[in-house]
Amino acid sequence: MKNEKSELNNLPLILLTLPAFLYFTGFVYYDSFLNYWGLDETLFPLSFHKILIHAFFPKFNASTYYLLPLLLFTEALFIFLLIKTSSSENRLFKMFSNVFMRRIDGKIDTQDKVEHNHKVIAICKYFFYLFLFFIAFHLISYTCNYFGEKSAYLLHESFLKGEQEVMVIENQNKGRLKGNLVLCSETHCAFYISKKVSVIPLSDVKEIVAKPLL
Repeated sequence: MKNEKSELNNLPLILLTLPAFLYFTGFVYYDSFLNYWGLDETLFPLSFHKILIHAFFPKFNASTYYLLPLLLFTEALFIFLLIKTSSSENRLFKMFSNVFMRRIDGKIDTQDKVEHNHKVIAICKYFFYLFLFFIAFHLISYTCNYFGEKSAYLLHESFLKGEQEVMVIENQNKGRLKGNLVLCSETHCAFYISKKVSVIPLSDVKEIVAKPLL
């Protein structure tokens, strides 16, 4: 019964953790993609649901490198440790205070020595879980950052090889421009023109026409 109650108590935490975790991974992936091109995040913002969609891009990229099982295991470990450490934080703080005060007062008799040792072991397990949590956190951050940069790099390579459609942009200020589309938001578009990225406000664009590949 106690286990069932503890699982029910953790249910709201789990429901809050999953979208927050997906948002974090999607944001890191998208942010590293923007950083590769030197784009400003304020010009190319993403809505909450689109960032959640981006959270699955690292998994797709990891599957092409046969790293998907490792990434999923690390993410599951991260969520498990987050719930484990968060749910036991208050209880463990009381336990730690009790053990510490008893150690100072010297009030540990032979009867509750076993209980005292169990509490010490529980505290050690908590800090071990915390240590694994930070390792998993950094691994996931590094993985999402790596695959964000990797996807931007592969897109860059496809531009250089001529594997992407060339866009003809009718700009009010600069006339006709030719380049590859990197990214678009509701207000701006980023194009790869003459081996550099140019951000053009959509208000300055008359027309964008895709030139088919030969």
